[in-house]
Amino acid sequence: MDRADRLDKIRDQLRIRGELTFDSIAREYGISSMTARRDIEALERHGDVRRVRHGAVYTGGLFEPPFADRMVRNDLAKRAIGMAARDQIADGDTFYVDSGTTAIALASAIADRPLRGTMITPNLTAASIVAGCTTIWVEMIGGRVRSEELTVVGPDAVDRLREFRFDTAFLGVARITAAGGASDYGIDETRVKQAAATAARRRIILADTTKLDGSDAAVRVLEPRAIDLVITDADPRSEPVRALVDEGIGVLHA
Repeated sequence: MDRADRLDKIRDQLRIRGELTFDSIAREYGISSMTARRDIEALERHGDVRRVRHGAVYTGGLFEPPFADRMVRNDLAKRAIGMAARDQIADGDTFYVDSGTTAIALASAIADRPLRGTMITPNLTAASIVAGCTTIWVEMIGGRVRSEELTVVGPDAVDRLREFRFDTAFLGVARITAAGGASDYGIDETRVKQAAATAARRRIILADTTKLDGSDAAVRVLEPRAIDLVITDADPRSEPVRALVDEGIGVLHA
């Protein structure tokens, strides 16, 4: 088992049990107590857990992990979600591509199989990926750039989005649940997401399986009834996915 898989499993155990000791982690994974401490330090930097004297407690995932870490986490799943999302775009559509790493995967899928259309985005990375496609008009919305995310936020961005009408808004979020809907970490990005959702005929959430862990992030983006489709790699038989379907939300497995 490589370290990334081990960290995911430790995080899952903390989410279920609430607390683990360094010694129990070491025994479970056949590693030293010092390695267990370093693993917990890595998870703490992601905002998932908090170190205590003899181990760690789960903090609920209310804080945003660093962008660079999210770019490499669940990379294959995000690529699959991006390709499935690309198939939801019809020739000639006007569509919104959100901030976030899964949205970047969608941009890559669009660049691999270009179509005719108009893409509006606050995501500098996504815009640069699709900008070379001669059949797609790419428009960046203006505003303040979050340097750590390379995405645009602020009142100017929200006002600009109110001028558009989208066939589809592809939205990335931190968490999604049947009861709480879609949620994210920060109010600035949430306001941009909400403005895009309001301007869209159809709202599609891009969410790898880590976003469907039964918890909610700090700020609500959309209520469940406002979500038309969730594209995810999560097991269709899992409780979170079944709950979304029971709530009347469409789910497409990538």
